[in-house]
Amino acid sequence: MSRIAPFEENTIIVGDCLDIIKQMPDGCVDLVVTDPPFHVTITSQTKNTPAYRNLMAVGWQAQFNWIREAYRILREGSTLYVFTNDDDITFLRLALQDAGFRIYRRLHWIKTNPLPSYTKRNYRGGVELAYYCCKGITPSYFAERTQQELLSYWFFPIVGGNERTEHPTQKPVGLLMEWVNNSCLPSGIVFDPFIGSGTTAVAADRLGRKWFGCDISSLYVSLALERIEADRLKRSQLEMSL
Repeated sequence: MSRIAPFEENTIIVGDCLDIIKQMPDGCVDLVVTDPPFHVTITSQTKNTPAYRNLMAVGWQAQFNWIREAYRILREGSTLYVFTNDDDITFLRLALQDAGFRIYRRLHWIKTNPLPSYTKRNYRGGVELAYYCCKGITPSYFAERTQQELLSYWFFPIVGGNERTEHPTQKPVGLLMEWVNNSCLPSGIVFDPFIGSGTTAVAADRLGRKWFGCDISSLYVSLALERIEADRLKRSQLEMSL
């Protein structure tokens, strides 16, 4: 029987992540890696007002409801990697701590090919942020690494070419493979509640880890499943040619 019953392992399903996570057993996954869709629909141009700040607070509270459930389904000593940005990082940090997570480190994806500065009067934004967190005092598993390999930043280009999908915030597979390999036992299960283009699943699949994911968009779920199958086929063909 699947550890994540009533769901099957190595699948992606369509649905609101909060509804799905609530159906999952306590302590059933070993690693959560995700890139939530942070946004607040506030149209006011006057941001320095109490009303705006109240709307922000309510918006972020609703956005972070999934974190407490993610904490519940992680086993003791397991970890969470979650992307964020400059505007949202304080809200996310408070939500993680409120749920019980111990925040170990802020991580950095440094883009080797950042988008241009169209006005040429501003610096190019070439860094994306993430938090590395633990359920418990210390991670129960972390792959053996040298001090040089324990740096909190990675250099990867923005995904392009044939690997690029229709998803607007696609992350590099190589980056997520680092995190999955570092923080999930070979026998573990990786979960992504906002799986988008399926990068977390591709990373876990390449490393031989079990995985499970969901997304509220049926378009992205179809895209992700097709991408995973194409990646498996490509790897199989490569192995046969060796």
